[in-house]
Amino acid sequence: MNDPVILALVLAISALSITGLVLLNRRLGGWTPARLDSLEAAGRRLAEDVVGFVAGEGVLGSDGAAALVEEGNGDRLGLVLARGDRCVTRALRPGELIAVTREGATLTLHLADFTFPRFVTTLHDADIAARWAERAARFTSASRDGHAEPA
Repeated sequence: MNDPVILALVLAISALSITGLVLLNRRLGGWTPARLDSLEAAGRRLAEDVVGFVAGEGVLGSDGAAALVEEGNGDRLGLVLARGDRCVTRALRPGELIAVTREGATLTLHLADFTFPRFVTTLHDADIAARWAERAARFTSASRDGHAEPA
């Protein structure tokens, strides 16, 4: 056998093997995206991930992929975002949020966290988004001076 035939055979077998592994992973549920079934599930996730977090009031995004949960005593704002097959959580204290913007029912939180710079969720309606924008504005760095307003 000559070298081009062996090379083509090795490449073909490799491609088939990789395709087989991808299909097996998909079949076993390796790409099942995470979802938040309820606000209680978001609160439980925060309680598991953030030491001492006790969930209070919250709101679930309309797509079930994000939630904002205020801590029971109001000291922290919990964020839960479904990414891939896992959830990303953050518990923000006042000053850890750079800005809050709202466009209709879509709420965007700009965080002082280079690993998770933006949290975007669409809530069920614009009134709910406006109320949560006001709540979240308390956690911006400007709120330390008492001048925070949602955009």
